Parts: sequence; structure tokens; C-alpha cells
Amino acid sequence: MLTAPNHRTQCTGNSEWVTPTAPIEAARTVFGGVIDLDPASNGAAQRRIQAKRFYTQADDGLVRDWPGRIWLNPPYAWPAIERFIDKLAEQLAAGNTTEAIVLTNNSSDTVWFQKALGLASAVCLTQGRINFLNRDERGGGNPLQGQTFFYCGPQTARFKTAYRRFGRIVYPDTD
Repeated sequence: MLTAPNHRTQCTGNSEWVTPTAPIEAARTVFGGVIDLDPASNGAAQRRIQAKRFYTQADDGLVRDWPGRIWLNPPYAWPAIERFIDKLAEQLAAGNTTEAIVLTNNSSDTVWFQKALGLASAVCLTQGRINFLNRDERGGGNPLQGQTFFYCGPQTARFKTAYRRFGRIVYPDTD
């Protein structure tokens, strides 16, 4: 089994991109209207996400608890992305995180992706790529591959309804 990071996850140079509005509105729908925490964020992103609380890079979300319903678009560079997936696993196991939607690149060949898949109750594999925005909320964040939304929680039907417009919904084998 290969465990080395691949070229897609090593770094694009900028790890702070803003997610467009539509996927965030879908997350609010799944969560019943409220995102409690965004543990890997910045002020520009919060104009769209509007989480009750958020952690910036300076706050270091990896050393804090993640209570409630979590929106997570972690830095895609390795090893940071794997650390955020590990933290999510820890917070779900502890019962701090009740639901989570995680947005990452579709890198199914990586260890961190397989870990995220093991946590998810439903997954959306995007058709096409998300055009992320820079901190000034202009376009320019065109990834090299498609993205994946991982849903961890009990509302899989709600997730399917909210996210199927972005791509194919699949249900991981949890055995």
C-alpha cells in the first residue's frame, strides 16, 4: 500500500480559500439552519459561512474542542489536511461534534481521504470542480481535481436532498 503524499496535496501556495455560497447554504439546510463552528477559517470566509464561532489559523483549531454542527474546509496541503481529519475523528468519538460536513479535494488514493471516508455516513462526489474564491471574494481558486463533501451524522436523507445537485451521493460501507 502506498502511503506517501501525492503532488495534489503537497501545496498550492495559498491555503486560505473561500467556499462559494451554494455549498454553505446546503450545509445550513442539513444542519437545520445553523453552523455551530468552522474550525479552519478566516474572516473573509465567515462573511458567507456565518458560523456561530470560528477558529482562524492563529486560533489553532487543532488544539480546541469542536462542539456541535461543524463546517470544515481544511487546508488542503499535507500534512495539515490529515491532522484536521484526525481531529474530526477525535471530536466525533468524544461526542463533541454531533454532525459535520467536510469539503476536500477528491484524493481517494490518500490515507487522510480513506480516514474521512471511514467517518462518513454519506458522501457527495462532485461533478466538476468548485471555483473557490480568494480572500477578496474573487474567483481564481480552480483546483486540479473535483471535490468531495463528507457528511458525518444521522441526517443522510437531508444531506442527499441538499447536496445531490453538486454530484453523486454515495454511502460508504462502514464495516
